[in-house]
Amino acid sequence: MFAYIKGTLEEKSTNYVVIEVGGIGYKIFMSNISINEIGELGNKVKVHTHYYVREDNISLYGFNSQEELRMFELLISVSGIGAKSAIAMLSQISSYDFALAVISNDVSKLVKVPGIGKKTAQRLAYSILEQPPERAKAFAEALVNAREKIHFCSVCQSLTDLEVCQICSDVARDKSVICVVEDPRDVMAFERTREYRGVYHVLHGVISPLDGIGPEQLKIKELMTRLSDEGVKEVIMATNPTVEGEATASYLSRLIKPMGIKISRLAYGIPVGGDLEYADEFTLARALEGRNEI
Repeated sequence: MFAYIKGTLEEKSTNYVVIEVGGIGYKIFMSNISINEIGELGNKVKVHTHYYVREDNISLYGFNSQEELRMFELLISVSGIGAKSAIAMLSQISSYDFALAVISNDVSKLVKVPGIGKKTAQRLAYSILEQPPERAKAFAEALVNAREKIHFCSVCQSLTDLEVCQICSDVARDKSVICVVEDPRDVMAFERTREYRGVYHVLHGVISPLDGIGPEQLKIKELMTRLSDEGVKEVIMATNPTVEGEATASYLSRLIKPMGIKISRLAYGIPVGGDLEYADEFTLARALEGRNEI
């Protein structure tokens, strides 16, 4: 019924947006990834839509690209997967990664999505691959189009279909603070908090000599170029608290300190709702180091 909706972005929530068109506000459910990429309130946006009708539910679902829409329609065609489940899946994994996982039958990647166990992942992969030829062709086209369109942002090295991603091009973001992460999915995790207003730099991995990964394989040169060209005041090291993540953070700190830029590390410790008796010694020690005055 609706191929797409073009209008003014009036509201953004955790799982939906409201777009005003001619005095009417359309509530459109979207994946977290799409919501984070759609832009700021007041912007003119275009969203591809799927009108989902069931006996007890009529909803409008939206997507930033035709590829994501096709992936959604393919998912809901699989027995046992509804619209909410499909959106939850696309909130955790990009349409390209999902398509690649299905084609390669990579069950390990699919089970990382909340709510999908090994058996469900296998059934999902087989169900999609057994689709009629026209659906299989659409699936393949979605994969090819996504692969051709997606590339590294020329600034932060995250994945985007634009020359400069929406976060880097957003004038409201604080360009003086750069959060360094390992993977583009880490950017999405931070964006879901809606608390961080700086920008990012994606390394695409960590230093790991055992795996043959050194500094030259990461996007470190691009980071140092940004630090020399931009008025950066702080760099937040947000690599994972693993041996490799800590080693990478230490290596970058030694490179950046002579530039006179403030370097900070993410605080680690007791998770919200956690019990102290179940925390290991290392976690408790980091929690003590990162304690705050109240």
